[in-house]
Amino acid sequence: MAFHKKTVRDVPVDNMTVLVRVDFDAPLNENGEVIDDLWIKSSVTTIEYLLNRGCKVVIVAHYGKPIDRDKKYTLEPAAARLAQLLRQDIRFVNEVIGDKVLQAVKRAPSKSVVVLENLRFHPGEEDNDYEFAKQLVESTGARYLIQDGFNAAHHRHASTSAITAFLPSVAGISLEYDYLTILRALAVTKAANQINLPGVEILLDAGR
Repeated sequence: MAFHKKTVRDVPVDNMTVLVRVDFDAPLNENGEVIDDLWIKSSVTTIEYLLNRGCKVVIVAHYGKPIDRDKKYTLEPAAARLAQLLRQDIRFVNEVIGDKVLQAVKRAPSKSVVVLENLRFHPGEEDNDYEFAKQLVESTGARYLIQDGFNAAHHRHASTSAITAFLPSVAGISLEYDYLTILRALAVTKAANQINLPGVEILLDAGR
């Protein structure tokens, strides 16, 4: 079985700044600590691949459905857990766009990771706003978008849809793995109409 889209392995990302859309919708306990890091762990393979290619990696993701900027939905705990998994320091920026992001990414060295704040703190994300997507690209200076959050890939949001008007977009290693795993399951069970997972129908339709 083959993956029908280009992946991060198919594009010349060496020593570039890349934007990686992941799924960090990880539940927290009452102390604000990550209690299930499955989705964070799934992003590590793609991130390490990019770091090994000399990239400056900028991570964007969402968590929950916050109203305004409710701090209980910050991505800072997820960033802290990612730092533990990667065994290196990570720069967390409590903004999504703007000069603070621009300066943080500019000052970050190659082979480093910058995690931005919850995309859903900005109304433009869920509105699939093209201006917000453009500002996200301009603020990070990214050259490629790596879509690596399988559970988020089906959303028509700024970081998954509108942004592709401004950056070439390819799949990450985790997204490719999840897609192929589901295809294999379908081939074995021959029960496609019994599987209902976020993003599956859209990805399968795209491959027909």
